[in-house]
Amino acid sequence: MSPKRRFTGLSLINGALIGLILLIMALGGVVIYRSLNEQKEVTRSFNGWFEDAKGYQEARQVQAQTYKPILLYFYATWCPHCKDFAANVLAKPEMQAFLKNYPHVRIAPDNGQAEQQLMSEFGAEGYPTFYVVFPNQQRRMVDTFNLETNPPRPKTAAEFIQSIQAVLK
Repeated sequence: MSPKRRFTGLSLINGALIGLILLIMALGGVVIYRSLNEQKEVTRSFNGWFEDAKGYQEARQVQAQTYKPILLYFYATWCPHCKDFAANVLAKPEMQAFLKNYPHVRIAPDNGQAEQQLMSEFGAEGYPTFYVVFPNQQRRMVDTFNLETNPPRPKTAAEFIQSIQAVLK
């Protein structure tokens, strides 16, 4: 084999490798872009929420004036199911519209002892956990997963709204 052919063969291999590396980088950029967009949607979806133990007390004050149930969400920032629930349920426009009708609170027990105490008082054992708290302080948990499927799957925003509405009846 002549040196010229060997050089051409190496150039083709190098070119293919560079092309593959560029493709991988481009795909990685798309994944990062989508992830950042999703994170922006999730962050925006929590505008208007009461936050943590202090926020729960503020929501109780609103409830005392309006007699509306409180929608209470326990989550963790590190929880993949919570991230999925926030992005695919809580951030959806129909869910945002629904939430405007009720005082709604999100509590991250990792944020402090008062938040951990609330989670304990509610008997929440994992994340994400969602409750409806009535003005008489009775509470009902609302499943975030559709337990009728095998395996269970996260509920859609429409299914979750229906679940809350069923508890409110």
